[in-house]
Amino acid sequence: MSKVLILTVGVGQNVDRSLTFAIEQHNPDFILFLCTPQSRGNAERVVQSRSLPSSVYAIDEFSETGDVQGLALHYEAVIRQVLFQERGFQPEQVYVDYTRGTKAMSAAVDYVAVNLELGGVSYIEGERDERGQVISGTERLLSFQPLELLFRRHWRTLVQLFNAGHFASVLNRIEDLQPRVVRPDHRRRLDFIAGLARACEAWDTLRYEAACQGFQRLIKEFRGLTQDLGLHGDLQRASDVVHGIWHSRCKKSDCNCGLPLDTRTALDLLANADRRAAEHRYDVAVALLYRLMEYIAQRRLHDLGIRTDDVRLERLPEDVRAKWEPRGDADGRLKVGMLQGYELLADLSDDLGRKFLELYWAVASPLRPYLESRNMSPLAHGFQPVGQDVFEKLRAVITDEFLGKLVPDWRNRLAVHRLPRLPEA
Repeated sequence: MSKVLILTVGVGQNVDRSLTFAIEQHNPDFILFLCTPQSRGNAERVVQSRSLPSSVYAIDEFSETGDVQGLALHYEAVIRQVLFQERGFQPEQVYVDYTRGTKAMSAAVDYVAVNLELGGVSYIEGERDERGQVISGTERLLSFQPLELLFRRHWRTLVQLFNAGHFASVLNRIEDLQPRVVRPDHRRRLDFIAGLARACEAWDTLRYEAACQGFQRLIKEFRGLTQDLGLHGDLQRASDVVHGIWHSRCKKSDCNCGLPLDTRTALDLLANADRRAAEHRYDVAVALLYRLMEYIAQRRLHDLGIRTDDVRLERLPEDVRAKWEPRGDADGRLKVGMLQGYELLADLSDDLGRKFLELYWAVASPLRPYLESRNMSPLAHGFQPVGQDVFEKLRAVITDEFLGKLVPDWRNRLAVHRLPRLPEA
């Protein structure tokens, strides 16, 4: 990777010697000299002594001033223009040495290096003579990386994005930071929050197997860090939830429908819908409530030995079979959606099926308009936006009339399905 060196150039004796030492230590591919009209000659002597072609250096001349803010604004503009825009260098490729600049120049370029998160900042130290200048032969280059100083700020930003549920943004920022972070403990923190974001993103998109594997890996590989952050219990709770849902899938040889049978599945759909509503993504929230309504019917039918994607007519009571047989295919099988699922439950004398049909077909139905809003949303079959009112009313009827029949204590158990949160302090 190409390397750029920015040198502040002041006046005084042996300035060119210090500049040459910095160049030899950094061995850059391109040099930007920051000068004043009085110090430009020092930069030009270095260029001549090293026979630098014009393609590998640039000299910026700015009037001497004690205004640090003015200098900082000028230096940042020059760096962006000369290095980033004209030559395509990236911040991590750019290093600054401010050994031989004035105090104002050093303060200004130091601020810019931190603000732009440049690759590194260095200065020359050594034994000094009676004039305060470094004695030749005692020089040593000291340096630090602005990104490492700013890591806490980046961490706070990552935590805020994570707690807001913006997992893709977390991962994108980490991808940008990882190549530039050197300290092992900082890299480990980035690896941890990246793994946590992937696990929570998988949970949020109902990919329970991936979420389960992700949380278990975090608990195993980052135990010390999770304890330091006070997250170990929270991750274990999350792992237990997704593990229970994933491993509750139906595996009966005569069914094997893969339907999660743990009642936590229903609570998880509701908690997920609540999170989407909190983001004002009501179309997704209502789609999840619709899926919850469908899942409740699937579970009730499954308990009766019936798969909604493959209803075996021969397994139905004879009087019920007579009604449903015309709807089947040539092989005597049929699939039922949510509405037909509850209708079938009602025909099988299930109270929940009867309640659904009663509410759905009522003249002033508290259910049908909101389920139909989902069908007409952009996520289903139409382009009608879904708002907060639809979400709240559909959620109320589902939780009041249906969810309690499947999970009687759902209110007390819903909090278990919250996503882990990172401490923001």
